Amino acid sequence: MNATFVRYRIHPEHVEANERLIREVFAALDRTPPAGLQYTSVRLDDGSFLHLALLDPAIARSPLLDLPQFRAFQADLRTRCSEPPVVHEARLVGNHPLLRR
Repeated sequence: MNATFVRYRIHPEHVEANERLIREVFAALDRTPPAGLQYTSVRLDDGSFLHLALLDPAIARSPLLDLPQFRAFQADLRTRCSEPPVVHEARLVGNHPLLRR
């Protein structure tokens, strides 16, 4: 699995809107789950958000990039941010199934 980890902080007045946009992404993923993708997002109490995408190496392009809800989430992300996204490519060391929301 290829892993991408993203962290950023949102201006306090945009935290709820950012979370709503993320929930819309997950609703779309629930309706039509793409093969080979595991995706998790968490909100920290300091207004930071963490996203972890695990992608099957056989898939050349993340299905998130083609999802209209994900594009809407990304559209003005930088204006919502007080700290811009930092993207890290990561190596998966272990994985245990997560609980559903």
